Amino acid sequence: LFMLPGNHDSGVGQTPKLVAEDAMTEHDLKNAYHTVKPLYGEVRNGDSLYFYKDLTDKKVRVIGLNSSDMPWTTDNQGNYVHNRLEEAGFGVAQLKWLVNVALKLPDNSWQVVFFFHHPLSTGTFYNAQALIDIIKAFKNGGSVVINRSDVDDMQIVGLKADFTTQGAGTVIGVFNGHYHADSQDLTTLNGTPIVVTDASLSNSIGEQLERRNTVNEDCWETISIDTNARTIHCYRFGRGSDREFNY
Repeated sequence: LFMLPGNHDSGVGQTPKLVAEDAMTEHDLKNAYHTVKPLYGEVRNGDSLYFYKDLTDKKVRVIGLNSSDMPWTTDNQGNYVHNRLEEAGFGVAQLKWLVNVALKLPDNSWQVVFFFHHPLSTGTFYNAQALIDIIKAFKNGGSVVINRSDVDDMQIVGLKADFTTQGAGTVIGVFNGHYHADSQDLTTLNGTPIVVTDASLSNSIGEQLERRNTVNEDCWETISIDTNARTIHCYRFGRGSDREFNY
């Protein structure tokens, strides 16, 4: 089991507001998600909340990213600068690791699949476009230099993603949650499926309250990938129905 941070995990933004002593810290999350010592042969950047895991017999690399990777800095009042409830982001160190480690494959017959919490279309998502540019360069076996100033403390300067020697790569798909609704997008990454899955959440508002203690309360998927036929089948349990994609 590999845990990836979401916007509710730390309590920042819900504690209330951004009071640091009332929320979990980055260290707390790493302890809870067992990142200090990899338990399942995954590769991390030190004790990072992101990783990759190779399924060698299938020639598939599973990449789990941290889409809540904003700095844990505090202001003069000791409150967190970034509201993790309402913001998303990829830090520079994570993107450098992705470019220079995770996307360097044994050879380009391998395929990669991405998992992270926030869909790339999320509103305040720092450096989401940087990830899009990296994935496109990987798919094309090309090269790109990224400079972005989405926010002052997460600027990217001269990050080079060069896959020309490795050659064109295959991305199976990108899988996200966060929206509490099913959706899919085949355009952002030029045909690579971006698949968002509804949530098993019943809180106290609207239709979600009505779903409590019914067959429609639960919702999750098992994702099956056929790397030869290049198909994805999402087997739905609970609310909703199966979905299938080509890549």
